[in-house]
Amino acid sequence: MKLKPNLLTQFVLILFCMPLGFAAAAVDDSLRSGPAVSTLHRSLLTNMQASTDYQGRYQQLQPTINKIFDSSAITRVSLGATWRKLSSEEQQEFIAIVMNTIAATYADRFVDFNGQKFAVLSELENRPGRWVVKTVLTKSDGGTVNLDYYIKDGRIFNVIADGVSDLSLRRADYAGVIKQKGYLFLRASLKTKLAELGN
Repeated sequence: MKLKPNLLTQFVLILFCMPLGFAAAAVDDSLRSGPAVSTLHRSLLTNMQASTDYQGRYQQLQPTINKIFDSSAITRVSLGATWRKLSSEEQQEFIAIVMNTIAATYADRFVDFNGQKFAVLSELENRPGRWVVKTVLTKSDGGTVNLDYYIKDGRIFNVIADGVSDLSLRRADYAGVIKQKGYLFLRASLKTKLAELGN
């Protein structure tokens, strides 16, 4: 079963369809919002420098992604009203699927180390415990992608790439699939997509 292009894949294209690889730039550990962004950037750099295969990159990234991303907030917002209809076991299963997909996508796309770099531009606490960390990804061809991380209580719950919100697109995408095909079809589709990543 193949997934058709959708809003979520459009976000992935914006964020990831670029010459990849990062220069050995310093990672900013001084962020008041916590280490989530620095940890993600460092993990991607380390993974690419190691030149491992997809499975190796995925295994290295998965525990980091689970630690620094707010899995409950991401899945709850992404599913909307459907979230409340699931049993506790179904919720935990869906959390695992989404988080594994995020880790697999990073592992699949961040492969080469060819001279790109991350830089933190600013951070702003817009309410207690909630931060926006603005960063820029400089590509090997000199082009840039603005990446804004939204953080709650030290964990990332949304990433905006050049103005495109991952969380908003994920919510719209999931809602469209559920409306047309139902939750079980969405769950099966995400599992299929996860299995296809890295191939």
